[in-house]
Amino acid sequence: ILLSTHDIDQALVLADKLWLLTKGQGIICGTTEDIILQHKMENLFPNSNIKFDYDHGVYYPTVHGDKKLALYASDKTLLHWCLNALNRIGYSCKILQSTDEQCNHKIKLVADSPNKLHLQTQKHSLTLNNFEELLTTLFLIN
Repeated sequence: ILLSTHDIDQALVLADKLWLLTKGQGIICGTTEDIILQHKMENLFPNSNIKFDYDHGVYYPTVHGDKKLALYASDKTLLHWCLNALNRIGYSCKILQSTDEQCNHKIKLVADSPNKLHLQTQKHSLTLNNFEELLTTLFLIN
């Protein structure tokens, strides 16, 4: 079956082979995993603020700004969605390997679960019940 699509996520999950048509490099062909692991996905959006996340197989906007946060999450899925939410509102995150790891960032988030998010600033220590509360709180403190 030959499928032509602009849905990159669908193509990466379903395709045995990819044919990527790019402005600068023409057609790039190969097995999906080979193209990904040879870092050829970056060719789709050259010179832009969109970068490919090789760990998760998705594109993200490059985060600009000076908002920084140290982040620890209890598992990879929670880490992924924390990064998604924080990057979307302009935070660049330093990922911590443990809750005890020291970092000089003024804000630290420890995500134990989606409904137990511990936010620490120089002035406050809060436990938030969901991402909506987290994002609202971060918006208010900046």
